[in-house]
Amino acid sequence: MEPYKIWLLPLIVTAVIGVTLAYSALAAPDSDTSGSATEIAMRFLLEKSPTYLYDGISGRVSAGSLVSLGDRGWEVTLLFTSRTAGYGDRSGQMTAQVLANHSIRIVVALDGAITSAVIDGAWNELSQKPL
Repeated sequence: MEPYKIWLLPLIVTAVIGVTLAYSALAAPDSDTSGSATEIAMRFLLEKSPTYLYDGISGRVSAGSLVSLGDRGWEVTLLFTSRTAGYGDRSGQMTAQVLANHSIRIVVALDGAITSAVIDGAWNELSQKPL
């Protein structure tokens, strides 16, 4: 067998394996990271969101969607129901007594920080101001 054929086969096999691994790393999102993003977003809603803490109904929270934002992290959409209309902590305010369904889009950065939280496309939950 000619000498170049001996080293050519391992070189080709190595290249094919390398390309396959690189493609699979780019094509599939890291499920641990996305799962963590959903958990972080859920924890934010249940423990720190003034709108949910004011009158959110326990047991009426569900995961909506999860979208990769690449190097910006993940956008997690959660759905929840409140006992009254409005946003934020409405203590001392007159509120309509209705069940209000809400959707909150929470952006979780790759380091786990919450960088955005918008309810119904109308309320900035971080700054507690309308958009």
